[in-house]
Amino acid sequence: MVVFIMQKFLEKLEVYLLYGLVFVLPLAMLPAFTDPFGIPKLAVLVFGVGLLLITKAVLLILTRKLTYAASNFDMPLLVIVSAYIVSSIFANGNKMEAYFSPGTASVIAAAFILFLLINTLNLTQKNIIKLMLVLSATVAALVYILGAAGVLPGAKLWLAGGATAQIVFLIATLPMCLEFIVSAKDLAKRVFLATAGIIVLASLSMTILSILPGKADAISLPSFETSVSVVFDSLKTSPIFGTGPGNYLSAFNRFRQIGYNSTSLWQVRFTTANSFYLTFITETGLVGLAGLVLLLVAVVKIARKVKVADGHIMSLFAVLVILVFLPASVLVVSVLFILLALSSSSHKNEADFPADIRFVSYTIGVPVVLACLAIFFFGYKAINAEAVFKQSIDSIRSGDGKKTYDLMRAAITLNPYVDRYRASYAQTNMALAQSIASGKDLKDEDRQTISTLIQQAIREGKSTVLLNQTRSGNWELLARIYQAIIPFAQGADQFTIQTYSQAIALDPINPNLRISLGGVYYGLGKFDQAIDVFKLAVAAKPDLANSHYNLSAAYREKGEFDNAIAEMEAVLSLVSKDSPDYKMAQTELENLKKKIPAKPAAESDNLTSPQKVQPSSSIKPPLELPQEATPPASL
Repeated sequence: MVVFIMQKFLEKLEVYLLYGLVFVLPLAMLPAFTDPFGIPKLAVLVFGVGLLLITKAVLLILTRKLTYAASNFDMPLLVIVSAYIVSSIFANGNKMEAYFSPGTASVIAAAFILFLLINTLNLTQKNIIKLMLVLSATVAALVYILGAAGVLPGAKLWLAGGATAQIVFLIATLPMCLEFIVSAKDLAKRVFLATAGIIVLASLSMTILSILPGKADAISLPSFETSVSVVFDSLKTSPIFGTGPGNYLSAFNRFRQIGYNSTSLWQVRFTTANSFYLTFITETGLVGLAGLVLLLVAVVKIARKVKVADGHIMSLFAVLVILVFLPASVLVVSVLFILLALSSSSHKNEADFPADIRFVSYTIGVPVVLACLAIFFFGYKAINAEAVFKQSIDSIRSGDGKKTYDLMRAAITLNPYVDRYRASYAQTNMALAQSIASGKDLKDEDRQTISTLIQQAIREGKSTVLLNQTRSGNWELLARIYQAIIPFAQGADQFTIQTYSQAIALDPINPNLRISLGGVYYGLGKFDQAIDVFKLAVAAKPDLANSHYNLSAAYREKGEFDNAIAEMEAVLSLVSKDSPDYKMAQTELENLKKKIPAKPAAESDNLTSPQKVQPSSSIKPPLELPQEATPPASL
């Protein structure tokens, strides 16, 4: 009797947990994180699915019965989930990014489990799932409308997780809302649902209008041509498993075409393609592409059976089409899997384990419970680390250096596998070292503190690289640390050149990286090498005035005044005539024509001259870098 009561309770709990998860997921938002939408939604999804699995496992142990459903989407989705998990293991990149922030692999795996659980529901229960989506969309839409109207604080608050996610989510719910309106027999229900539909439609219209070109919230995405070139070139390098979940940025840096530098977005580095499918193929390779093709084929097969009254199927088609043109998010992926579950042709089954092999239920159930508890534990630590890191960022804004330092160190202790934490901590150490070194009459204690801070900065910079060696920005960070200590640390110059070269190899058409490397050669008095590197910067982006300006400075130091004059004239043709840059370049040009020796390098907002290395007057003798300061081996 007790077992029967517990069974009924757990069965109801499982269903209500599903209802609650579907309703809460789109609305999850918490400003305690650097990503106030993505991380809370990921946490709700993973923890919610974990609770459902624990409930399912306890039911299995109590009843020795396992209820499951087979559907036409099982195999394609299993291939897709396997592609993400295998790619996260074998592809280069930060494994933490695959499973947390953005956590693409975790989202796909958890959404797949949610798909399997929803598949076991009956028709009435699935209708309630649809209703939960509609109600959640109505709340999200109403919050946005009230925020835009100034009634609620936080104007234009997209609870879905950004404008594009809100658009996809609201469009996905409209057909289901229409289905409920048509099928509702009670007038009050029809009025309520019609009102909800009007709110969703109004919010959708306002959101679309707010992101149109020229508007303040206009979205920026890479062009289709750029996204396609990244896909094809990444498949040439990593055809089977792709670049790895959450590692699109590395692929974008490495494989975007040089024509991208002629666009207005040339300085923007995208973490996603302009299409979910292109991002998906880039990160999971041909294995993921196979799963995607199988899924689309399975969806097409149900198109012949679709009816206008089947709002969830219409929603599924709408989302699949929209994802051709827009990227996805935690919510969008979750909604896609929910719609697949609602639209699938599933057959409910039940596996019954006899009493004499009761241990089988324990063999399955206990490991599931333990695995979920482990995920809860490590997930909590990761979420706590993200909250602490957000506090450290807030401390930077408030100017509290010591608190920033302590909080960043605490975040790394909680989760040492996030390269963002390491990068910020390295920069904090470097800033403190430079602040102390700029003082006068340094004592031995100050020298020791500077040395310790520099070593910590280098150690954290190296850790940043080792956590994701395919990320150009990580190598650039380490290079800038080495570059900053060239004046008072022996051997730092060669380390700087080595790390900048690796950053360039991973982001080959970035002219600013070449300008930085050329500036290192210039500072060391190696003007031939500086000229060669600055030439490549000019070739990467001929209309970038700063490349020509630096090349002119290198020619000037080499004594090649004709070439220096030609480059400075190029600068004048690229900058606005009413800008300080133009006046500065004009003065430089006049001096070059007179062959006047260079004055201390001038700088403005857009034109920066390379600097010659000057030995520090406050750090004598120069610091000796320990063996551990050697940069990691290049890829």
